[in-house]
Amino acid sequence: MLNVYSKIRTFDNTIVSDLKEVLKTAFKFLGQPVKDVKYNLYVVSKDYIHDLNLSSRGVDRATDVLSFPNLDIKAGEIIDINNFKIDIDPMDNSLLIGELFICNEVAKRQAVKYNHSYRREFCFLFLHGV
Repeated sequence: MLNVYSKIRTFDNTIVSDLKEVLKTAFKFLGQPVKDVKYNLYVVSKDYIHDLNLSSRGVDRATDVLSFPNLDIKAGEIIDINNFKIDIDPMDNSLLIGELFICNEVAKRQAVKYNHSYRREFCFLFLHGV
């Protein structure tokens, strides 16, 4: 499950179905559970991600994507939801595995810079963050 929260008015939410497919495909490829897990995506402004980058990493500039895992697992380790019973959301019985922040302005600028579509850039940043 993917929850998308846009903190800006100019986000093209028609790509949400693409993002859900990217997440599902990536998790299947990695052998991770697709069912009963969720990821939060926040689409934010350049100022917002700049402040978040400074407060979380000490880097005083805007960036394209910031990722915050919610689980303490090692690379390559398969998520066993039974090991995180205390973290399961009682509202939907799902496990929040992480939160991702993407700067819409930077995504648009990079799409032009790398000569590809906004949709492709946004999906790339999303996969990179995940």
